[in-house]
Amino acid sequence: MVAVVPMVSVFTEENGVDAAASTNSGVSDIKVQLFEKKDSTEPASYYADLIYCSNNTHNLPKSVNATQYVEMKGGVWMNVDEKSADYGKFLTYGKTGMTTAQILAQSEEGGNWLPLIQVSATYNSAFNWNVSVTKDGGASYGESGDIKLQKEGYDGTKYSFPATQVVSTIKISQAAATDSAYMGLGENIVGKYVVDVKVNGVSEKKETLTIGDYVKISGILSPAYGTYAIAGATIKYTVDGKEETAVSKETGVYDFKVLKGSVVVFKSITYPGDVFTFKGLKSLGTVTSDKVLEIKAEQSVTTVIVNDNSSTAVPIKDAKLTLSWYQEKENGSGKYYVKLVSGVAKICGNSDKNGVISVAYIKPTVEEGYKAILVGTASLASGDYYTFDANSVTQNTSGEGTSIASQLTKEGTKIIYSESETSPTFKAKESTLTVTVKEAGDENFVVGATVTASFYEVKDSTTSGKKDIKSLAGSIKSIGTTGEEGTVKLTYVAPTGTAGYSAYMLISATSAPGFTFANKIALTTGSTVDTIEKQIEGCSATVAITAGSPSPVVKAKETAFRVDVKATNVPAGKSVTFNYTDGIGTSVVSGKATASSSYVTACFYVLKDKSPAITATLDGYVLKCGKYTTWTVPTVTGDISTPIEFVATSTTETISLGIPNVYGSDGKVTNVSTGQRFSVSLPSIADNKPVTFEYTVDGVTYKNTVLSKDGIASLYVYSWNSIIAFTSVTAPGYTVSIVDGAIADGPAKVIKEYTITFKDGSAATANVVVGIDVAVYLDVDKAPIATVKANAIGVAKFKTEEIGAKMVYFKCNGVFVSKVFVDTTFAYDVDISAAIKAAPVKVTEYTVNYFATDVNANASDSDHTAYSMIMAPQIVNVGSDVKINAPEVSGYKFVGWMMDGKIVSADAEYTLNVTTNPLEKVNAIYEQHLVSEPKDGGIDSTTLIIGIAAVVIALIAVIYAVIQKKQ
Repeated sequence: MVAVVPMVSVFTEENGVDAAASTNSGVSDIKVQLFEKKDSTEPASYYADLIYCSNNTHNLPKSVNATQYVEMKGGVWMNVDEKSADYGKFLTYGKTGMTTAQILAQSEEGGNWLPLIQVSATYNSAFNWNVSVTKDGGASYGESGDIKLQKEGYDGTKYSFPATQVVSTIKISQAAATDSAYMGLGENIVGKYVVDVKVNGVSEKKETLTIGDYVKISGILSPAYGTYAIAGATIKYTVDGKEETAVSKETGVYDFKVLKGSVVVFKSITYPGDVFTFKGLKSLGTVTSDKVLEIKAEQSVTTVIVNDNSSTAVPIKDAKLTLSWYQEKENGSGKYYVKLVSGVAKICGNSDKNGVISVAYIKPTVEEGYKAILVGTASLASGDYYTFDANSVTQNTSGEGTSIASQLTKEGTKIIYSESETSPTFKAKESTLTVTVKEAGDENFVVGATVTASFYEVKDSTTSGKKDIKSLAGSIKSIGTTGEEGTVKLTYVAPTGTAGYSAYMLISATSAPGFTFANKIALTTGSTVDTIEKQIEGCSATVAITAGSPSPVVKAKETAFRVDVKATNVPAGKSVTFNYTDGIGTSVVSGKATASSSYVTACFYVLKDKSPAITATLDGYVLKCGKYTTWTVPTVTGDISTPIEFVATSTTETISLGIPNVYGSDGKVTNVSTGQRFSVSLPSIADNKPVTFEYTVDGVTYKNTVLSKDGIASLYVYSWNSIIAFTSVTAPGYTVSIVDGAIADGPAKVIKEYTITFKDGSAATANVVVGIDVAVYLDVDKAPIATVKANAIGVAKFKTEEIGAKMVYFKCNGVFVSKVFVDTTFAYDVDISAAIKAAPVKVTEYTVNYFATDVNANASDSDHTAYSMIMAPQIVNVGSDVKINAPEVSGYKFVGWMMDGKIVSADAEYTLNVTTNPLEKVNAIYEQHLVSEPKDGGIDSTTLIIGIAAVVIALIAVIYAVIQKKQ
């Protein structure tokens, strides 16, 4: 028995009408369709006819015009736009553009309603509808009802249509039943289902559908030898005799699903151009489990490289090869070579950006004892920017011939295979030079510029100070115009000039959209002319270089600025195109999201004082900057380095997966077509600054970023019957208040940075206070707005809302000090001496060294004399006292301690208070003692002060450095 459960019942009216008199009166286009749960890689077209159902979440896909559709009972949506071709029809997934993965995700969120059988019809008059489903002749399900043209919306509103649709959707489930709606509890859903559709009691449609158990067939297509992803090959196979196809992916992987128990036979594998062929394919027989099969092509793969002729070996893109097989043979006169027609060799595509070409080949069968040789000749797939010197192989069938290897002396023809792969490198005749074109400011690039060049030879002239200049007929070609980075490649073959003299290349930019260039220099040639450098002096659009010079740069006359753009919410691998007009024309830049990001960045350049209008495009998405699909940049006067951001909104996602559709808090929509606008005023904010809104819709959290415009940031939100509550609005440099879930009225508060220098005003000279913690208050009865710490120069910074003309309070050591702010410079000095006196600060420790030295000796502080160390280095705290002692010095008597020219103490021991001043000096004053002979021959001791200036020994206490911070 099977559980066959209705997901959406037919639309019926409580008061039915009599059935139409005639069978199938006004009923047409009856469809019976089975929609199974496919792999996410299945094309979304499989679900194109499936009626869209929002499962009572009341959400529409973003791609759908909300004004055209109304939700009916059961969660399906009816087109009520009389001007629409779909008027009176249900919305299908095919019209939403949703991907298979998104449809499956919605199915899982709504209770796994796949697989299901959908029965639908179009009608223009009332009738009786009956649908019955029978599985394998056993379990059955039936539903019927009298159908009218009038339909009831989800909100009870009645709608009438001249013609409309009816649908029954029957969910196939294995889940255990909880009520009588389920039949055949828990049986395997695999089997055949007979669906009978009756109109007015008469069977009008009867179909048999099959639900099966699937197994996966997968593997990889690879060459017989070598590495290559064989992508894009078409695999034809039969399942129980019915032909199906699959295509290998970029990695060479293929996969498909079949019903368990099916007989699978591989019929053929084809590749564009028959570069690869596959033989020996066979039947897999009856498949009862997943299979993984590697299928090898007949061809092996080798690679070659194509470069230019420069010493740096620049890779050449879009080169191709002409391939030929030869067989070595021998006659009575010696060896010779014959071109073969039996060998297989084809390139897998033109050379890539690295100059690599993959070659697929099958070695031909040759006579025993001889070898097959594969020869390739390079050429450019299109254009003549690069050319190649090539050889032709002389077969020389009449006698002894030269070996192919010795014949191929040119860089354009190489042996690719000879008994084994050789992986050669081909070289073009031309070398490559990259030229950069910039605007006059030398900062930004010029896109679309045309660059020309010519060769000249310069020799010394017979006239002093002059040169002998003549033009040379070298080959120079430009590969297009400059790209996004302002560069273009020139290919050239340097001419042969006079031995011992170098050829000059004269390079000029001649034109570019929106730019002009100094007149192209028409170089004067002759035997007595000015040097090239002098002739092009002052012309920034022209440069002259010789071999080995760095890549040249030429400039336009105008200044241009760079504009950065960004697109977010972009799927990996998708490319976004930015179109912009700059007053000159329309230009395009593009970018591609990588697997590790969900955004695309690009840039372009516009002339000074222009105002470009920018749009961004991506198939399946709408990209908007704020609410605008086109963003016009104000007059450009400098680089716009903060990207102008476009947000990609997928037209294939339902609103429930992204920005919701929202009514106002009163439950009534303000504008269905544009949504409800929520704005915040940001005084003086520049345009294009990001502002992030975080909010909830019926308890679900959302976060979206918009760009400011004209001092305002606006968010447009869409929905039905929902309530919005904001949690935060974040704008750089502003504080936005949220009150009860709503954005507060009035402009946002501007955030300013304030710089405070803390000083000790009690000292004779106000000293800065370092390493101190201070709390900042606007109101002493409330919490502080910031807590700061003074740095090594006494400075601290904090950010808060603009204070204006207010009293600001600072608290440290439990003491408040105040300062009036007037908000003119946002930098203030604050005297915290009262707080310092209240409690000495002990937050930072210092190393202190004391030593003595002879002042008159002019010794440095670090040059200690014999009197040097008085006290070993100490760790002391700011605000603490240290004792210093005057040493006994032979021949001298201590007089006292001197500071600032005054004796402060006559005691040998002196107490020094360590302040925040980084250097304290205290001088110890000494008098010199002399001994004289008494007249009577005795000894008399006398103290003398020699001259006016006493000999002073300076005892210097130095606070050297902060070594540790201690809270």
